[in-house]
Amino acid sequence: MAGWWSLGGAFLLLFGILLVPYLYKMNVIKDLRFEGSNRKVLANYLESKRRKLGKLPPVYPNGWFALLESFQLGRRQVKHVAALGENFAVFRYSSF
Repeated sequence: MAGWWSLGGAFLLLFGILLVPYLYKMNVIKDLRFEGSNRKVLANYLESKRRKLGKLPPVYPNGWFALLESFQLGRRQVKHVAALGENFAVFRYSSF
């Protein structure tokens, strides 16, 4: 009976040594811009933190935007549409 307990303990120890480090994955994320104790690297890092981006253009969400309705465009017709700060050529096939 004691032999089975020893075998079970050895199995658990082997499980702990081999599989636990494999199952427990560490995700270490660090800033790669700041490596070491160099003053120049530190100065560049602090300067980039203070830098202002200025006025950014508006962000458009992912998705579809209606440029024209189908009744506004006849079959085999092409129209120019300026929308969202871009120029579009909207066309319609003859089959639909």
